[in-house]
Amino acid sequence: MGVVSTMAVANAILQECARRKTSCTPEKLQQLLYIFCCLFLSYAEKPLFSEEFLVGKRGPFLPSVDWKFKCFRWRKINTYAKDAMGNVYTMDLASSAAARHAMADMCELWMPAPEASIACVLCSPDTGWAKAGYYGETIKAEGMRSDVDLFLRKR
Repeated sequence: MGVVSTMAVANAILQECARRKTSCTPEKLQQLLYIFCCLFLSYAEKPLFSEEFLVGKRGPFLPSVDWKFKCFRWRKINTYAKDAMGNVYTMDLASSAAARHAMADMCELWMPAPEASIACVLCSPDTGWAKAGYYGETIKAEGMRSDVDLFLRKR
């Protein structure tokens, strides 16, 4: 699997939320994206896309996803990200065992959890978010890899 767009991954997560009848706000989408990308990085041993997560006040975030979905604020996202031509793209999970595994683990362990509970975990000491430091700083791949144990511990 080559580099995937952040919006295709966001759409795949939104599609899975819809399939499981789970509401997803912009904050929860950012949380699930971070968990998914950490798991993928661990399973595939390479990043999923080139954009890096930044330290936000309420946890890790991707600026492009924040910009695309911020109009929903705290409300449920009820549409997919579209390109300039109005097309919707989603990640092809069938082409990557690591992506399927990461999606399955993320959905099973974290999708049902409330945003506040996920935020408590993502913003706890010793996470990639805490190690990165200040608002707007980049969360390094090493921090994301170390977060995987925390995410899978919920099992």
